Amino acid sequence: MTGHRAGQYFLLLLLAGTFVLTFYIFQPFLSPLVLAAVFAVILQPVYRRIHVEMPGWPSVAALLTVLLSIVCIVVPLAFIGTKIGFEAASLYTSLAYGNAKSELTATIQSLEEMTGMYVPGADGFSEQLSANISQYAEGALRWLLQHLGAAFSGVASLFLSLFIFFVALYYLLRDGIH
Repeated sequence: MTGHRAGQYFLLLLLAGTFVLTFYIFQPFLSPLVLAAVFAVILQPVYRRIHVEMPGWPSVAALLTVLLSIVCIVVPLAFIGTKIGFEAASLYTSLAYGNAKSELTATIQSLEEMTGMYVPGADGFSEQLSANISQYAEGALRWLLQHLGAAFSGVASLFLSLFIFFVALYYLLRDGIH
């Protein structure tokens, strides 16, 4: 009788260990999967509407719903990302080769003139900052180059998460959330 009880405890311990290991395996993918479940609930009326128009084709209706969500999610993100990239390239070009230093100095001086009467001790701040601006820009570019690998790794991770999100969304829409 005690051997039977020990076997049950061993099975429960083995089951708990399996659940813990499964959690650690799926942990990097939990956020895309949970987001896919949330979006599947939100997009369920759209899926049903498309499915009513195409009876007998649940896979195509789910695919069209996913494609619609891709257009509504990825296209604005890509647009914003390219805008940020172009602005960063423009900032780098103007700092490295152009007249950004003089423009930034003029902006800082005008800001100092506006706040000079309200902030005591702000006199001379613009001269100190404009004298060190090239050192600040050089330090920022050095930091950017050091962290470029992490940025590319983050972008790759984002694309993997988006892929998992859209695949899970497709299957959750097609098979339903029960």
